[in-house]
Amino acid sequence: MIVGCSTYVVRKLVDFHCHHGECPASLLARSLRTLVARVRQQNASAQSIAETMEKHSQNHRVYYPGQPGFPGHDLAKRQMQGFGGMLSIEIECGGNAATSW
Repeated sequence: MIVGCSTYVVRKLVDFHCHHGECPASLLARSLRTLVARVRQQNASAQSIAETMEKHSQNHRVYYPGQPGFPGHDLAKRQMQGFGGMLSIEIECGGNAATSW
């Protein structure tokens, strides 16, 4: 993001088609203000889903750095403040059962 008000900066932004106006800039500023809260909620949701799915009988494996059994858990715990919002789950069932699950 480049912000400037001098005539030179504005002219260069227009030349490179990098000007977006006031509305997108205000939307970006608003989204940045709530970024920390959204990431914290994503972390909490992923952790909750991982814990719930790990207890489910049809699950073979839950891949999430926040789970103690995850191969990189200790490293992630040292390096990260949260474990992220993405996880992966292997489900033990046939193709038809997997799509209806």
